Amino acid sequence: MNHPPWRHARRALAGLLLLAALVSCAGDETPADALIADGSLRPITVNGAELHYLARGSGPAIVFVHGGLADYREWLPVMERLNGRYTAIAYSRRHSHPNRPNPARLDHSPWTEAEDLAALIRELGAGPLHVAGTSYGAFTALCLALRYPDLVASLTVVEPPLVSWLPHIDGGQPVLDDFNDRLVVPVRAAFMAGDRDAAFAITLRYFAGPDAMEQIPADVRDSLRANLHDWEVMFRSSDLLPDVPRASLQDLRVPVLMLSGAETYALGRLVDGELERTLPDVRRSIIPGGTHDACVEHPAMCALEIGAFLDGLEPRSAARPGA
Repeated sequence: MNHPPWRHARRALAGLLLLAALVSCAGDETPADALIADGSLRPITVNGAELHYLARGSGPAIVFVHGGLADYREWLPVMERLNGRYTAIAYSRRHSHPNRPNPARLDHSPWTEAEDLAALIRELGAGPLHVAGTSYGAFTALCLALRYPDLVASLTVVEPPLVSWLPHIDGGQPVLDDFNDRLVVPVRAAFMAGDRDAAFAITLRYFAGPDAMEQIPADVRDSLRANLHDWEVMFRSSDLLPDVPRASLQDLRVPVLMLSGAETYALGRLVDGELERTLPDVRRSIIPGGTHDACVEHPAMCALEIGAFLDGLEPRSAARPGA
């Protein structure tokens, strides 16, 4: 399988360290219907789980959904470059930093996360709104739009891992076999054996090369480890990356922006090509030099693409929070 060069993988992983310095985890409880767009991190309870979110800017609302082994900080550089034209909301999914531990369902999946996201939108009084997600968060965003289209004004998705499509794509089966053999099976086995260190090391080797554990600075490793619980919940699940029938996405009546890394790995290239052919209302932008973490590596370019996409939509604009 063709993986991103180490220089790009390291830049993407190091981006989490930068994100960690941008905000602090401060803030008291706030009423569920009172979205305070002052950039402070606040807890809110949805579906029995405590989620932390922050909001910045004013205008139509856009909520950002992070990927696996990450948290709300993953999208902050993009949010900052939207220049306050939107009420930009970032939150940490239920098993991610800095949320308190929540019981894990054995069938946890992006559909579970979509239920949380729907509840969050309703609690904040912010729908329909624009939704942007990367990787597992992009999968979550697609699930939200399929199940609750009334809550979604538009989607921006960055390489959702629709791996169930791979056997039906030319050249996809070997890519899926490699994904399972070198990531899913050994990481799941390590977690089941209680060896979180081994699961973490296998993950870094898969995404960032054989010397990743030695080359990534310790503080960056710590930032990733802060979200290892989310990774464990995902890989222990019996429904890690469920099938989403192409027919359901062919009927999706939501405008979609796809962002893809020009130097992403084979799984992302194959799935994104098929997804572009499937969606009925889609615009795709390929980020030069980007890998699977294109919006961490190139936040200015991603913000520019998202802003242009939203500016060009028909008047089905997102509601302002609380409106």
